[in-house]
Amino acid sequence: MDKEIQKQLLDKSSDFINQAAQVLGATAQHVYDVLVRQQLVEGISTLVGIPLMILLCWIILKPFVVFGYKKTQEDSYSAWEMLTPLISIVGGLIIFGLTFWMMDGLAHIINPEYYAIKFIFEMAKGN
Repeated sequence: MDKEIQKQLLDKSSDFINQAAQVLGATAQHVYDVLVRQQLVEGISTLVGIPLMILLCWIILKPFVVFGYKKTQEDSYSAWEMLTPLISIVGGLIIFGLTFWMMDGLAHIINPEYYAIKFIFEMAKGN
């Protein structure tokens, strides 16, 4: 990105903060502080949501795995013999995805200023 585009983006973002501050009747620093705190809240809520998603996946998948295991014990040629590993693979992929979600939540907590500035730039660009 060349210097001219960076300057325009920075000007738009500072205009956005000042306009938001005027609308809210606050200072630009206060608006920025609120955005930083919001990034912390987003990170914490993401980290709280991950165990809830894991619990939900366990609640949904456990009956299938247990039923499939029992069916396989009764009849070794059961179709559940193939379905149980498939369900385990799907569960593993869900856990893999939740790992990336967790990293995003941690990043919001570790560096909330970056995500506040990123939010401001996205608003300034109109995304």
